[in-house]
Amino acid sequence: MPSEAQINSDQLQLAQQLIKNLSSSKTDESQFINVGQVRMESLIQSKISGQEVIQIDSEKNESHHIIDLMEALQMSITLLSNPSTKKNKQKKKESAS
Repeated sequence: MPSEAQINSDQLQLAQQLIKNLSSSKTDESQFINVGQVRMESLIQSKISGQEVIQIDSEKNESHHIIDLMEALQMSITLLSNPSTKKNKQKKKESAS
């Protein structure tokens, strides 16, 4: 690994220009939505209007399934490196069409 990187002045100038153009001193907060707040306001309005609000057990909610990223990446690499797996995937895609 080189101890010092060689930086071209044109590349440095381009990088600085990109950073300047992409950064702003003021963030427009109207472009962001607080999903939790919207859900909570919806629940409150439902409760105010007399509707029954049902609480779902979060342990049973499948949307909280956590995937081991390293395991998924390793499986992806294994599948891509195994030629027989590629052929099987292509056959499945062709038969599905």
